[in-house]
Amino acid sequence: FQSALFYMKAGVALLNGWKDGEYYDVSLKLYESAALVSYLNTDIGLMQQYLEILFEHAKCFEDRLHGYLVMIQSLLSNGKHVEAMKKILFILQELGESISINATPKEVYIELMSTKALLDTISPADVINGKRMADKWLRWRLRFLQLLNTPLYMLQPHAIHVTACRTVKLSVEHGFCSDSAVGLQIYGFGVLNIQNDVEECLKWNHTALSLVKSLGAKQMIPRVTTNVNILAYWKEPLQAKIESLKENHHELLMVGDLEILPLNAIHFCRQSLLCGRNLQTAQKECAALLHEMHQLRQMNALIGMISNHMSILKLIGSNYDSEEPLFRLLGNSEINSLDELLQFCKSNRLVGPTQQCYFDRLMLAFWSKNNEEAAQY
Repeated sequence: FQSALFYMKAGVALLNGWKDGEYYDVSLKLYESAALVSYLNTDIGLMQQYLEILFEHAKCFEDRLHGYLVMIQSLLSNGKHVEAMKKILFILQELGESISINATPKEVYIELMSTKALLDTISPADVINGKRMADKWLRWRLRFLQLLNTPLYMLQPHAIHVTACRTVKLSVEHGFCSDSAVGLQIYGFGVLNIQNDVEECLKWNHTALSLVKSLGAKQMIPRVTTNVNILAYWKEPLQAKIESLKENHHELLMVGDLEILPLNAIHFCRQSLLCGRNLQTAQKECAALLHEMHQLRQMNALIGMISNHMSILKLIGSNYDSEEPLFRLLGNSEINSLDELLQFCKSNRLVGPTQQCYFDRLMLAFWSKNNEEAAQY
C-alpha cells in the first residue's frame, strides 16, 4: 500500500486541494481513498488530515460515510473501543437503525431462537441464489452493524449475536448482500455457543462463504474464510487449517482488511500451540506475527497474542524475563507480567481479552498436567 499512498498524494497534489463544482465527485473519491490508504500504511496523522478536509467539504451525511468507516477502524485499531462504539451507534441511528446493545443473555437467547426459526424457512440455496439487497441505505446499515462487532467483542461479547440476528433478519426481508455473510456466521457461532449445534453453525458459515463467492465480493472472501477456518476443528484435526490460516493472513493483507486481520492472527497462534506442532517453530512464527501486528498498529490483537505467546514460552521452558520486551509492545509501563496483563483487562472491563487470558491459563495448566488449577479456570 506504500505505492498506492504515493499515487494518492500525487493525485491530491495534482488536484491542488479540494475542488467543488464539477470536480466535487473526483475530490470526494480521492480524499476517501487517500484517507483509507493512509490508514492502511499506519500514517494516522495524514489520515486525519484527509478526513478533516473531507468532513469539512462533504455536502451531505451520505458523502461522509466512507470517511466515518476509516475513522472508526482507526479508533478500533488503537484500542479506543468505547469512543468507536458511540460513533457507530450514532451513525446507525442516523441511518434509521435503533439497536439495543444492552441485551441480557436471556434476550440474546430469545433473539437467536427467533432468527433460527426464520432461517428454518429458507435453504442455503435461497441465500446463495436468491434476492439481492438493492437499497444502499440498508447496505450501509449492515456495514456499520458489522463494524459494531469489534467493540462489542471487547466490551460485551454476548451482544454481538444481537447485531448478527438483526443483520440476518434484514437480509431475509430485503435480500442478501456481501455484508449479510458475517451476520450469518456470527449467528452460527451463537447457536453453537448456546445450543452446541455444530451442524447449524457449519451450515450457515459455509453458506456465507458460498454467498460472497457467488457475488464476486473478492474483498469479503478472506474475511469470511477466517471464520470458516476457525470453525474447522469441529470436523477436522487442528493442524489441518494451520496453512490455510497462514495463507488467509496474506489474503487479508492483500485486500487491506485490517479489521479482521487480528482475529485470523490470534487463531493462527492458538492453533499453533494446540495442534502438536514443534513448539520452537510455533514460537518463532508467532513472535514474528506478533511484531507484525504491532507494526500495523493493531493493538486489539496484542493482548490475546502476548498471552498466548507467553504460554508457548512457558511450555518450551523459556525464561519469562528475557521476553519482557513483548509487554512493552502494549505501550503501557504498568504491564510487565501476565498477572498485570490480566488485571489490566479486568480493570478496563475488556471482557473478550479477559476471557482470552483465562483460556490461555487453562490450556497452560492442562498441558502442564496441573489439573486442579485447570479446573479452577
